Amino acid sequence: MTLAEARVDTVWFRSKLDGVLAVLLTLPPISAVLALVGAVRDGRPLHGLVPIALLLAVYGLFLFPVGYVLDGGWLTVRTGVLRARVPLARIRSVRPTHAPWSAAALSLDRFEIRWGDGRFERTFVSPAERDRFLDELQARTSLTRDGDTLVAPTPDTPSPVQ
Repeated sequence: MTLAEARVDTVWFRSKLDGVLAVLLTLPPISAVLALVGAVRDGRPLHGLVPIALLLAVYGLFLFPVGYVLDGGWLTVRTGVLRARVPLARIRSVRPTHAPWSAAALSLDRFEIRWGDGRFERTFVSPAERDRFLDELQARTSLTRDGDTLVAPTPDTPSPVQ
């Protein structure tokens, strides 16, 4: 049994949250509350509840919580009710990036995780505990760490997971 097979404990990581993004995410709730106050003042409280209900639905279904789970042989990337599962054995590289592409990340301080060559065989994550995330991924895969990067070992480099 390899070390990766022996490690079946579950480890959770929350997303890092950038200050600018936190401010941007608070603007819609503030606007919705102001709309509710205005609707109540005008005698139409139900009109003010619609924006709040829509906002709660969008935030609850598609935005919060954002996190990453290492469990057995899988990396699960979660944002709201959406989940993507990546087999750890297929991951080829983990590299730091600040790419602004859509991602299950609340920060631009991200990692790009690749498990194939295709456009859709990658994901972006922004764990708050970056070093611990890389350490856990390295311990569960055959990837080699070089600073903030994990890469598949070259043929002449022995695998750290035996």
